[in-house]
Amino acid sequence: MLNAMSKVQTMTDLLKKVDNLRLSFNQGDVIEGEVVAIKDKYALLDIGAKSEGILPSYELKGQPLELKQKLWVYVVTPEDKEGQILLSLQKAQVFKAWEELAKAEEKETNLEAQITGHNKGGITANILGLGGFVPFSHLINPPDPEWERPQFQSYVDKMRGTTIKVKVLELSEAENRIILSERGALEEKLLIQKQEALGKIKLGDVLEAEILSVLPYGLKVSLSGTEGLITSEEVAWETKAGILNDFSVSQKVKAKVIEVDVENNRLRLSLRQITKDPWDNLWDLFKKDQPLEAEVSRVTSFGVYVKLQGIEGMLPLSEFDENADIKIGQKLNVLVITIDKAAKRLELKLDAKN
Repeated sequence: MLNAMSKVQTMTDLLKKVDNLRLSFNQGDVIEGEVVAIKDKYALLDIGAKSEGILPSYELKGQPLELKQKLWVYVVTPEDKEGQILLSLQKAQVFKAWEELAKAEEKETNLEAQITGHNKGGITANILGLGGFVPFSHLINPPDPEWERPQFQSYVDKMRGTTIKVKVLELSEAENRIILSERGALEEKLLIQKQEALGKIKLGDVLEAEILSVLPYGLKVSLSGTEGLITSEEVAWETKAGILNDFSVSQKVKAKVIEVDVENNRLRLSLRQITKDPWDNLWDLFKKDQPLEAEVSRVTSFGVYVKLQGIEGMLPLSEFDENADIKIGQKLNVLVITIDKAAKRLELKLDAKN
């Protein structure tokens, strides 16, 4: 019996030693504790150590506590000479927030952020208690950079306090940098919405569109819940250098649908096709060998294009002296050689009057 009791006692001692080793903590550990006492200036938490952890009241920031409530806390000071362990709720929340952000970035999951303000390049936001940043280019409905200051300020002020879904673009805890994207979070949803909107648009429809941006190659427009493109060739029948400069962001235009590709989310439109094609009256306007005055509009490696009666004709380079200095806007006397209405081509030659 004595030997049996000695064995039990010995095993208990060993378990205590192992338990003490298991429940020792280091600064920076984040652990779960249970509230066992609530005082005026602190709360005591059972964290499984030899003594309870101390959580100062200022760490709570007015958050109410209840006995037996479980909390994640950060070990600020491991067990000191008096056996006390100082804990922090705020630092644990920051740790858990960065941990959750890292998981969201890895798995590309969406989170919610509350807009708190703005700066030159975008909006600031509270995400899991941390400060994040969303560039204006990553907002679904960003302010227009062309707006005057009062209109811009009013727009961003109205955004403050609203909650948006975001995806983590860039994360650096060392540099305290959290870059977010609303567009990234809603990309799939927006694509589905655009495809549904495209499915309702038919070839030949004439729709009102709003110019989103003026690009070097055309106009990006918004219409009927989706976006489309008007290439520079489809802006007007008449080819004119700098014609896109006649348009501005937010301008409303009417355009004809000339291509709908739901699968590739592509929509092309035309401004010129809702106006009369000047080539329709060519036979009445021009006759073979008819003398005309034209204005140089383009000079290429194979010919000189000139404007007349709203269309372009072409003079081969062989019509000019080798050292001829041809300038845009220069007036020339020409004669009509060929009128090809089907190919929309007008061939000319220089009139001897030049």
